[in-house]
Amino acid sequence: MARASVDAAESAYRRERLPAPTREKPRADADAVTGALMLERMSKEIGALEGQIRAQPAPENDRMTQRYRQEATTLQHLLSCDMGLAGRAELLRAMLDQKDGAWMIEKSAEIQAGLRSIEAALRDRQMALVV
Repeated sequence: MARASVDAAESAYRRERLPAPTREKPRADADAVTGALMLERMSKEIGALEGQIRAQPAPENDRMTQRYRQEATTLQHLLSCDMGLAGRAELLRAMLDQKDGAWMIEKSAEIQAGLRSIEAALRDRQMALVV
């Protein structure tokens, strides 16, 4: 949903700020192009995180794995990680919901911090299965 919000904002931003070239103004405003590219990059980053979240593995349930790890403890830790991931993703979704492209560009540092937080939570979850 966060990616859909960014995509919609990017589309509206491009319609508003990047009109078709005319004879009087053959080139688009450089700031508007930079903003559109920033929104496009943000959408791709959110999509990449979504793919990583969807591809997260579940713990194996074989004898060798159980020998080196306590299953209940691992599952509890994974549940904690997943709850944190879901909370961070919902916070990002709520932050971007119904916002326009200019707002997203202005708040890009905060949005990037949210994306980094989700990445950190993903790494923590991955480490839970390694240990």
